[in-house]
Amino acid sequence: IVSPTLAEGVTFPKGWTLQEVPAVGNVAFAPDGPMAYEVLLRAGLQGDFEHFVRLDEVLESWRVWTPLLQDLESSGHKPLPYSHGAALHERSHSIDSLDDGKCED
Repeated sequence: IVSPTLAEGVTFPKGWTLQEVPAVGNVAFAPDGPMAYEVLLRAGLQGDFEHFVRLDEVLESWRVWTPLLQDLESSGHKPLPYSHGAALHERSHSIDSLDDGKCED
């Protein structure tokens, strides 16, 4: 994982290390072992598809989400921003305070 702005206090999985790389920034290194793409490539070549999404799942997702996203876009409503790390209950209070808990059709 490469990021010039990895925040202090980010918790990585056991064995990972964060190092400053000149001209790149902070880089999170996984412990020795296969990288994610190695695992996926090997699994696909071996016929193990448990880490992959099936085509019927992708098509169903599009069927469900496309009309919702189109409606959101055509309505002119903007999604509410989400602060990284904000708790769900904090977010729900801010939603309720926008319109006194009343929903508009």
